[in-house]
Amino acid sequence: MALIIYQGFVLCSGIGHDPKHPKDVDEQTPNVPIIYEMKVKIYVIVSILGIGSVFFSCAANKGAAETGMNVTAKGTPKGIVVHFDNIPEDTTDLSLAFVDIYAKNRPETVVMINRNALDEVKKTGTFFCPFAESGREYFIRVYRLFGTDEVERYNTGAVAGGGIYLTNSLLLNFTNGNNTLTLSEMPVFSEEVFFSQSEERFRYDSFLRRDDGYFWQIGYESTNDLDSHNSLQPYPEIKEELEKEYAVVFAGVLPLYGTVHCRVIYENMEWSIGLAQSEDVIVSFN
Repeated sequence: MALIIYQGFVLCSGIGHDPKHPKDVDEQTPNVPIIYEMKVKIYVIVSILGIGSVFFSCAANKGAAETGMNVTAKGTPKGIVVHFDNIPEDTTDLSLAFVDIYAKNRPETVVMINRNALDEVKKTGTFFCPFAESGREYFIRVYRLFGTDEVERYNTGAVAGGGIYLTNSLLLNFTNGNNTLTLSEMPVFSEEVFFSQSEERFRYDSFLRRDDGYFWQIGYESTNDLDSHNSLQPYPEIKEELEKEYAVVFAGVLPLYGTVHCRVIYENMEWSIGLAQSEDVIVSFN
C-alpha cells in the first residue's frame, strides 16, 4: 500500500476493502481511505489528476517483535485511551485513525501527533481520543513515521465507554451530475466542539471503486460550505489521467463514492472527524 499526501493531508491508499465487511473486521486489517493532517514532511512529488500528490511506501505491520513498540487500546467513560509501549526514539509522527466498524456511512476520524504532543505521548505512553460513542466498537489504525520516508502500521481496537459523538444523522449525496458532494446539514455533537480557524471547516473527497477491490482518489475540496461546489474533472479527463498514470485501459461503468470530514480542535490538537460517506453512484467511462 502507499500513503498519498496532498495539500497537507495524507491519504492511505487502499489495498483492501470496506472495514465493515465481516472478513476485514475479523482479521482486523481493513484498508479504507484515511485522511489526516501532515504539516511536517514533504516527499517525492507526483502529479495525479492535476493534483500535487506525494507517495511513500507503507511498511506492513512489523509489530513489537521487530521494533519493540506495542499498541493497545481501552474504552473509558469519556472515550478511548490508546497505550504505547516502547515508542522508538526515531519516531517523528504518529497518525491514528478510529473507525466505527458497524457504522454504515461513517468514514474514519483521524489525528496527527507530532512535535510537543508527540513528546508528551512518548513520556506518558498514552493518548486519549474523546470522539467516540458509548458501546460502539472501534478499529484503530496507528502509523508510525520515522526516518526520511518510512512508515510502520499497527492495528488495535476497543469498545468506547463514552465520549463526544454526532447526535444527528448526516447524509452525503452527489448532485450536479455527480460532480458535487452535498452534506445534508451541519454536524451536531453531544458536547460543544470548536471548529478549526486555521483551515476550511469541511473536506470532501471522491473515490472510484475498481473491480479488483482497489480504489482511486479522483477529487477533493476543502471549504466552509455544505457542498463541494465542483470538485471533479470531466470524466474523460479523469479516465485519461488514470490510464496514463497507472498504464491501464478501462471502459464501461464504475461506482463512485464520496466522504466528508470536518476539522475540530480539542485540547489544542486538530482532529479530522469523519462525518458521512455517500452511497455509490454509477458513472460511465465509455
